[in-house]
Order: sequence, then C-alpha cells, then structure tokens
Amino acid sequence: MSTGIIVTAKEEKQIVIGMLCDESGEPVSTEVFGGNTQDPKTFESQVKKVLERFGCKDVTIVGDRGMIKTVQIESLPEGFHYITAITKPQIESLINKGILQLGLFEEKLCEIKDDEVRYILKRNPVRAEEMSKTRVSKLQSIEIHREEEQLSEGTS
Repeated sequence: MSTGIIVTAKEEKQIVIGMLCDESGEPVSTEVFGGNTQDPKTFESQVKKVLERFGCKDVTIVGDRGMIKTVQIESLPEGFHYITAITKPQIESLINKGILQLGLFEEKLCEIKDDEVRYILKRNPVRAEEMSKTRVSKLQSIEIHREEEQLSEGTS
C-alpha cells in the first residue's frame, strides 16, 4: 500500500481510513487506503461493501462535500440516498434559478426542492460570525491599502 506524506517539519506517513457506521453512529466496518487516496476514490468501494457484504438495499450515505460529488451521486444504486453539504457555486446556482432566497436562512430549518433533490437549509451562526469577521478584516485591509496609496500619491 502506498502511503501519503504530510508535509511538516519532518515527513510523516499518512493513511486514509474509510469507516461505515450504522444508523446510531456505531462503526460496522473500516478499511485502510493508501495515504494518497482522495476521499471520492474511497466512496465506490464503500458503497459496494454496503451492497455485497451487508446486503443493504435502502441506505443513506452521509459525507462531506469533498467526498460526495456529482460522479458519486450519479453512480449510487437504486435505493441509495445521500446527505452532504453543497458548495458555494451550487448555492449561487440555486439563487440564480430563483429556487433559493437568502432570507430562508433566517429560519431555523427550511426545506426546498429542485427537481428530485431536496435541500434542507439551516443557518449556522458560528459560520456566519466567521464570515462576518473575514469580511470586516478584508474591508479593513482594503481601507489601509487605499490610505497608503493616497499617502504615496500625496508625497510623489
């Protein structure tokens, strides 16, 4: 098995572990992958394991947006569903189509549908605060840069 390398002060070997859990969150299977294996590449073997080893027919796969991408979604067998976060471009697309309005995030939970996809929206106050701080920091940087330019123009 090939291992990946973590770039730090000293090179450390790394592996990727795929884990399947039951509906209560208890692990039922683990698989070790080479450290250079990207998350989406682990997906197919895990779905195959759920089908063949466990014989499951009605399954919901939960994963982050780095693991569950369009290719993985399109390859899911009948009876398999998924839960994942959507990306900023996907959010922008839903806004542009008029399916999603930002005001919906003011509610605790909101559900919208687009074709066969069901979206559950939830405002994340922690993430909103992080984004607010980032915006303020960027605006301050722009203001400082603008003031520096004005000063340099005045002295030249």
